[in-house]
Amino acid sequence: MQPITKILVKNLIFTLIIAVVSFFLFKTVFSANYLSVYWLILIGMSVLTALIHFLLIKLSTQSHSKFSSRFILITGIKMIFYLFFIISYSFLNPKQAVSFLVSFIVLYIAYTAFEVIIILPFFKHQNRQQ
Repeated sequence: MQPITKILVKNLIFTLIIAVVSFFLFKTVFSANYLSVYWLILIGMSVLTALIHFLLIKLSTQSHSKFSSRFILITGIKMIFYLFFIISYSFLNPKQAVSFLVSFIVLYIAYTAFEVIIILPFFKHQNRQQ
């Protein structure tokens, strides 16, 4: 199985686990804080994470000096996109802003940890091959 396929499968499994856990938490404990936009955030982060992994794997085959600067550029663009989304939603829906921000930050931390855990072994394996 190719590295990108493995990462995409793991991303799908991770997203499904989060979706199931979220569904049960929103039906029971956090029913008062349910946001319909939560599922959009979840799918968006999943797709963006998969896209970033795909780009990082493509960039890792090129020179290492270019990889670092492009990695920082991709991460910066992702952060600006997230910030724009957070600010836009919070201003358009101020009554739901706190629930939205808490949901967003929890998903952001989960997907950031997932990115690090999934992508590090790939780069360690690739460095050993060189």
